[in-house]
Amino acid sequence: MPVDAIPQTVEGAGGPQQTSDAFPPPSLRAVALPIPRTQRLCAAGIAERVGLLGMAFLRPVLDVDDIYALERSRTRVDVGLWWRHAPLWLILQSDAVHLVAWGRSTLGPRPWLQTVPLTAVQVTYNHVVGALVIQDRDDDETLPPPLGFDPVVGYQLWADITARCGQVD
Repeated sequence: MPVDAIPQTVEGAGGPQQTSDAFPPPSLRAVALPIPRTQRLCAAGIAERVGLLGMAFLRPVLDVDDIYALERSRTRVDVGLWWRHAPLWLILQSDAVHLVAWGRSTLGPRPWLQTVPLTAVQVTYNHVVGALVIQDRDDDETLPPPLGFDPVVGYQLWADITARCGQVD
Protein backbone atom coordinates (compact mmCIF):
# COMPACT_ATOMS: atom_id res chain seq x y z
CA MET A 1 0.00 0.00 0.00
CA PRO A 2 1.48 3.38 -0.96
CA VAL A 3 2.27 5.71 1.90
CA ASP A 4 -0.08 8.44 0.63
CA ALA A 5 -3.05 5.99 0.60
CA ILE A 6 -2.78 5.19 4.33
CA PRO A 7 -5.73 6.70 6.19
CA GLN A 8 -4.76 9.49 8.54
CA THR A 9 -6.60 10.71 11.60
CA VAL A 10 -7.75 14.34 11.55
CA GLU A 11 -9.04 16.25 14.55
CA GLY A 12 -12.23 18.14 13.86
CA ALA A 13 -15.24 19.58 15.64
CA GLY A 14 -16.85 16.13 15.85
CA GLY A 15 -13.75 14.40 17.21
CA PRO A 16 -11.15 12.33 15.38
CA GLN A 17 -12.11 11.40 11.82
CA GLN A 18 -10.43 9.12 9.28
CA THR A 19 -9.52 10.63 5.91
CA SER A 20 -7.76 9.26 2.88
CA ASP A 21 -6.17 11.15 0.02
CA ALA A 22 -6.50 8.12 -2.27
CA PHE A 23 -10.25 8.49 -2.81
CA PRO A 24 -11.92 11.88 -3.34
CA PRO A 25 -15.30 12.47 -1.74
CA PRO A 26 -18.32 11.36 -3.83
CA SER A 27 -19.14 14.93 -4.83
CA LEU A 28 -15.72 15.30 -6.50
CA ARG A 29 -15.65 11.98 -8.40
CA ALA A 30 -16.02 12.21 -12.16
CA VAL A 31 -19.11 10.48 -13.51
CA ALA A 32 -19.28 9.61 -17.19
CA LEU A 33 -21.79 7.75 -19.30
CA PRO A 34 -20.83 4.28 -20.50
CA ILE A 35 -19.58 3.89 -24.05
CA PRO A 36 -22.60 3.74 -26.40
CA ARG A 37 -23.12 0.65 -28.52
CA THR A 38 -22.24 1.23 -32.17
CA GLN A 39 -22.66 -2.24 -33.65
CA ARG A 40 -26.00 -3.51 -34.89
CA LEU A 41 -27.46 -6.68 -33.43
CA CYS A 42 -27.58 -9.67 -35.77
CA ALA A 43 -30.95 -11.20 -36.71
CA ALA A 44 -30.03 -14.50 -35.05
CA GLY A 45 -29.27 -12.75 -31.75
CA ILE A 46 -32.56 -10.85 -31.91
CA ALA A 47 -34.49 -14.05 -32.67
CA GLU A 48 -32.82 -15.76 -29.73
CA ARG A 49 -33.93 -12.99 -27.35
CA VAL A 50 -37.51 -12.42 -28.55
CA GLY A 51 -38.40 -15.89 -29.84
CA LEU A 52 -40.27 -16.90 -32.97
CA LEU A 53 -43.47 -15.08 -32.03
CA GLY A 54 -41.56 -11.88 -31.35
CA MET A 55 -39.80 -12.11 -34.70
CA ALA A 56 -43.15 -12.73 -36.43
CA PHE A 57 -44.40 -9.49 -34.85
CA LEU A 58 -41.25 -7.40 -35.43
CA ARG A 59 -40.35 -8.32 -39.02
CA PRO A 60 -43.35 -6.64 -40.73
CA VAL A 61 -43.21 -3.45 -38.64
CA LEU A 62 -39.46 -2.83 -38.12
CA ASP A 63 -36.25 -3.17 -40.06
CA VAL A 64 -34.67 -5.98 -38.05
CA ASP A 65 -31.25 -5.32 -39.60
CA ASP A 66 -31.06 -1.82 -38.06
CA ILE A 67 -31.36 -2.59 -34.33
CA TYR A 68 -28.63 -1.33 -32.00
CA ALA A 69 -30.22 -2.17 -28.65
CA LEU A 70 -32.99 -4.54 -27.61
CA GLU A 71 -33.88 -4.80 -23.93
CA ARG A 72 -36.84 -6.24 -22.05
CA SER A 73 -38.11 -3.98 -19.27
CA ARG A 74 -39.88 -4.90 -16.05
CA THR A 75 -42.77 -2.65 -17.12
CA ARG A 76 -45.83 -4.53 -18.35
CA VAL A 77 -48.68 -3.32 -20.57
CA ASP A 78 -52.08 -4.68 -21.58
CA VAL A 79 -52.12 -6.45 -24.95
CA GLY A 80 -55.62 -7.89 -24.54
CA LEU A 81 -54.75 -11.15 -22.82
CA TRP A 82 -57.09 -12.30 -20.10
CA TRP A 83 -55.03 -12.62 -16.94
CA ARG A 84 -51.64 -11.17 -17.67
CA HIS A 85 -49.86 -8.19 -19.14
CA ALA A 86 -46.96 -8.47 -21.56
CA PRO A 87 -43.47 -7.08 -20.89
CA LEU A 88 -42.54 -3.90 -22.72
CA TRP A 89 -39.43 -4.09 -24.91
CA LEU A 90 -37.28 -1.11 -25.87
CA ILE A 91 -35.76 -1.23 -29.35
CA LEU A 92 -33.23 1.39 -30.45
CA GLN A 93 -32.68 1.95 -34.16
CA SER A 94 -30.59 4.56 -35.94
CA ASP A 95 -33.60 6.88 -36.39
CA ALA A 96 -36.12 6.01 -33.65
CA VAL A 97 -36.87 4.41 -30.31
CA HIS A 98 -39.61 1.78 -30.43
CA LEU A 99 -41.57 0.48 -27.46
CA VAL A 100 -43.21 -2.85 -28.27
CA ALA A 101 -45.14 -5.57 -26.46
CA TRP A 102 -46.81 -8.78 -27.56
CA GLY A 103 -48.29 -11.83 -25.89
CA ARG A 104 -46.34 -14.89 -24.87
CA SER A 105 -48.11 -17.69 -26.73
CA THR A 106 -50.08 -15.46 -29.08
CA LEU A 107 -49.60 -11.87 -30.17
CA GLY A 108 -52.74 -10.97 -28.26
CA PRO A 109 -55.69 -9.05 -29.64
CA ARG A 110 -53.85 -5.73 -29.21
CA PRO A 111 -50.09 -6.01 -29.70
CA TRP A 112 -48.49 -2.76 -28.62
CA LEU A 113 -46.13 -0.59 -30.72
CA GLN A 114 -45.14 3.01 -30.16
CA THR A 115 -42.41 4.85 -32.05
CA VAL A 116 -40.62 8.03 -31.00
CA PRO A 117 -38.23 9.55 -33.58
CA LEU A 118 -34.78 10.34 -32.22
CA THR A 119 -35.12 13.94 -33.36
CA ALA A 120 -38.00 14.34 -30.89
CA VAL A 121 -37.02 12.02 -28.05
CA GLN A 122 -36.37 13.30 -24.56
CA VAL A 123 -34.99 10.72 -22.16
CA THR A 124 -34.27 10.90 -18.45
CA TYR A 125 -32.88 8.22 -16.18
CA ASN A 126 -33.39 7.63 -12.46
CA HIS A 127 -30.31 5.72 -11.35
CA VAL A 128 -31.73 4.87 -7.93
CA VAL A 129 -34.52 2.64 -9.23
CA GLY A 130 -33.22 2.05 -12.77
CA ALA A 131 -36.19 3.80 -14.40
CA LEU A 132 -35.87 5.19 -17.91
CA VAL A 133 -38.46 7.81 -18.86
CA ILE A 134 -38.96 8.37 -22.57
CA GLN A 135 -40.98 11.35 -23.78
CA ASP A 136 -41.78 12.83 -27.16
CA ARG A 137 -40.94 16.56 -27.27
CA ASP A 138 -43.20 17.22 -30.24
CA ASP A 139 -46.27 15.28 -29.18
CA ASP A 140 -48.06 15.19 -25.83
CA GLU A 141 -49.13 11.64 -26.50
CA THR A 142 -49.34 9.43 -23.44
CA LEU A 143 -46.33 7.20 -23.24
CA PRO A 144 -45.96 4.25 -20.89
CA PRO A 145 -44.91 4.68 -17.28
CA PRO A 146 -41.18 4.74 -16.57
CA LEU A 147 -39.48 1.65 -17.97
CA GLY A 148 -37.95 -0.45 -15.22
CA PHE A 149 -34.52 -1.91 -15.96
CA ASP A 150 -31.63 -3.18 -13.93
CA PRO A 151 -29.57 -0.08 -13.09
CA VAL A 152 -26.61 -1.07 -15.29
CA VAL A 153 -28.87 -1.85 -18.27
CA GLY A 154 -30.88 1.35 -17.83
CA TYR A 155 -27.71 3.42 -17.61
CA GLN A 156 -26.35 1.81 -20.79
CA LEU A 157 -29.63 2.45 -22.63
CA TRP A 158 -29.56 6.07 -21.49
CA ALA A 159 -26.05 6.43 -22.92
CA ASP A 160 -27.09 4.74 -26.17
CA ILE A 161 -30.15 6.95 -26.69
CA THR A 162 -28.43 10.22 -25.79
CA ALA A 163 -25.52 9.38 -28.11
CA ARG A 164 -27.92 8.67 -30.97
CA CYS A 165 -29.83 11.91 -30.27
CA GLY A 166 -26.55 13.80 -30.51
CA GLN A 167 -25.77 12.15 -33.85
CA VAL A 168 -29.19 13.01 -35.28
CA ASP A 169 -29.36 16.64 -34.12
